[in-house]
Amino acid sequence: MQVNGVTFVIRSLMGGGAERVLSTMANYWVERGVAVSVITSVPSRLDAYPLDSRVRRITLACPKTLFSRNGYPWSIRRLRRAIIKQGHDIVISFMDRSNVPTLLATRGLNKHVIIAERIDPRTQNYTLLRRCCMRLCYPWADALTVLTENVKTQWAERFLPADRVHVIHNPVLPLAVDSPIPDWLPAKFICCVGRLHRQKGFDLLFQALPPVFARHPDVKLVILGEGPERAALTRQAEELGIADNILMPGFIHNPHAIVRRASLFVLPSRFEGFPNALIEAMALARPVISYDCPSGPAYLIKDGVNGILLPVGEIARLTHQLDFLLRYPEKAAALGREALKVRDYCNINRVMEKWSQLVDWIDERKRAAPSPAAPHSAE
Repeated sequence: MQVNGVTFVIRSLMGGGAERVLSTMANYWVERGVAVSVITSVPSRLDAYPLDSRVRRITLACPKTLFSRNGYPWSIRRLRRAIIKQGHDIVISFMDRSNVPTLLATRGLNKHVIIAERIDPRTQNYTLLRRCCMRLCYPWADALTVLTENVKTQWAERFLPADRVHVIHNPVLPLAVDSPIPDWLPAKFICCVGRLHRQKGFDLLFQALPPVFARHPDVKLVILGEGPERAALTRQAEELGIADNILMPGFIHNPHAIVRRASLFVLPSRFEGFPNALIEAMALARPVISYDCPSGPAYLIKDGVNGILLPVGEIARLTHQLDFLLRYPEKAAALGREALKVRDYCNINRVMEKWSQLVDWIDERKRAAPSPAAPHSAE
């Protein structure tokens, strides 16, 4: 990668799949001698994911303006100054809340700007202002990356020509399987990882669980994550009579040692981008059950071969599959062995090579572009 450095822009490095991918990318490149900066609008003391000490970390305070109240937590002037100060050729922004401000902040600068959508935008209920800002600003990007081919063809190509839209999957991130095991972990459990948010569909999973727990009283559900739906989920579990079977210990920095001991891994999401939690569970050889939500699981799971894929919201079928795989652990183990092959498909070196090739492609494309003609002098 022949550039003088990369500046990343993202709202925060608090817990989340996009934040984890960005921190991994930054650490990967800085280890290989690339100068890297990360700019956020949320203080670094709230970071959930560590950065290499060689990564320069910048936090910009966000003023309370109409722009920030409509979902863009940035001061364009401060962001522009920070990007100029880093002096890097490449600027990579993650998610629309940062993409639009980054494109505005780099307008007129000699920067190569890549914006990245980390979820399926077709599932989002954007405000009119945000839709207008995306429609106006996204065509200014040198490239837009998305996680799946259907998002590229059905959404992203409305903003940019096809050759400037690139599909790059999330990688299998480093798996910290040797972390200590907490004392509270049950001997036999179903595992989920994700924010306690409606998107993740834990309320749908809860509806499927009473018959499962009745048939398998030794099984618990462990959800690793935190979020705004904790109180609602706690009430729902109590109403369904399954509260004693559910553990929600909150956000865990290194969940892999827990996930690898799960009997099953479940992703009941209503929508996703390209779910890191599912990739990692498969890379740990866990038997997985997922709803076929937009837009990632179907790219990872071949139903009945390396996991189980169900229509979103099918409660009875989810109950049946949970019960079946718990009753026949040899069937579950066979799914897990096939799931392990995701490591090749989403290998981090392979994914990062695609990012490096994209950066080089943009750099070469810019160099090949004809320079503006010099004005003719008057005679």
